[in-house]
Amino acid sequence: MDKFIWHAGSLNVRMTNDVLFKHLLQRSDAVLQEMICSLLHMERYQIKSTIVTNPILQGQAIDDQTVILDVNVLMNDASRIDFEMQVIDYKDWIERSIIYTARNFDDLKIGNKTYLNTKPSVHFGFLSFSPFNDHQKFYSLNKIMDVEDHHLYTDKFVVGYVDITRIDLATDIDRKYNVDKWARFFSAKTWEDIKMLAARYPIIEEAATHLAKISEDEYIRLQMQAREDQLIRQRELVDMVDEAESRANEAEFRANEAESNNIIRIIKKLRKNKSSEQIADELEESDNISGISEIVGLIREASPDLDMDENELAQAVLEKLNNKSQR
Repeated sequence: MDKFIWHAGSLNVRMTNDVLFKHLLQRSDAVLQEMICSLLHMERYQIKSTIVTNPILQGQAIDDQTVILDVNVLMNDASRIDFEMQVIDYKDWIERSIIYTARNFDDLKIGNKTYLNTKPSVHFGFLSFSPFNDHQKFYSLNKIMDVEDHHLYTDKFVVGYVDITRIDLATDIDRKYNVDKWARFFSAKTWEDIKMLAARYPIIEEAATHLAKISEDEYIRLQMQAREDQLIRQRELVDMVDEAESRANEAEFRANEAESNNIIRIIKKLRKNKSSEQIADELEESDNISGISEIVGLIREASPDLDMDENELAQAVLEKLNNKSQR
């Protein structure tokens, strides 16, 4: 009987732990190949071989600088596919994914006699966040193409991701290729969640069997726990940075709001034919006549007849002032 049947309750370490993620994929070719088929919309017969080129070796400490926690796969002795589990949003996923893809692409062309023989490089991330706040998607596959007619330039440079927190956005195509199945497996919180999936999908049953064996390995458990501790510390640091940025953004917003209100007051006084000197005196800024005069000049430049909506006019002037201060 499969060993995972005897497990119950919450997972001690979830599949979002990239050490566990890597151990699973380097242990089972069947799981790895089935996942590739789902993500790249392939058939199993198209995959002749897969080799994890950067496995975690027995005895390696996960804090060793030489241990890379992405899963780099050589498929069919040609194409390179890189998988990564990322639970912390460092705000650099787009750039990170491009660099990883380019690095593999460069490795693949080494030894080729012609550029024509260069094989595809693919980078795929399982994410616990969306790379784009204004463009939420569950599954995204990106290739280089023409910006006007979307004609494909090449399918040899591919970047994709699955946001495992947005399974609700899965399309019919995503479900056809069982991408949602993998997202549910990797985001599972309990053994009961995994058993429900295993009852429907034989490949998840195999993955769960490997997962049970991995979770019983004392050395790997220590690796996974050490990684969990690292992720907690990293998440705390990211939260601290986000909080500091939030406070800075709030302070900037309040400063801009105050400046915008001041510009609106100046606009109102200009509409009463007040001079810069009179405005400065009435605003109790007699020692800042040059600053008031600069704002008056920008207002006149943006709306000579002062017939522009005062909020829009104030915003236009504020943008010019901010641009000038950033030079």
